Amino acid sequence: MTKVMLVDDDEMVRYALRSAFEIADIEVVEKSNGSFVRSLESLTDIDVIVTDIFMPEVEGIELITTLNDVAPHIPVIAMSGGGRLNSHDYLETATDLGVAAVFSKPFNEVELVDKVRELAALSD
Repeated sequence: MTKVMLVDDDEMVRYALRSAFEIADIEVVEKSNGSFVRSLESLTDIDVIVTDIFMPEVEGIELITTLNDVAPHIPVIAMSGGGRLNSHDYLETATDLGVAAVFSKPFNEVELVDKVRELAALSD
């Protein structure tokens, strides 16, 4: 079974995406920010990480940078609904850092689920 780590500070976004993943038979581990990366055992058996960009404590760009160092084998998908600047600017930065895909909120959940499946299959 595919296992995705979903990192977003918005509980409603996590709920909606968790539901979409579970319907697709994808196991979900939820985190409200990127501080989990300080404990590498939390990455055990994770196939794909889906992260928001704007979060408290450890934001998405910092998380992506750290994951590039400690777990470069795990594909990362970045998502953003915007912030102080246009969300496209931050997603472009995430792309420059090597994420596997980016999604601007709101997005089609089916497309995200399909991308997670695709990336998980590539990493097998």
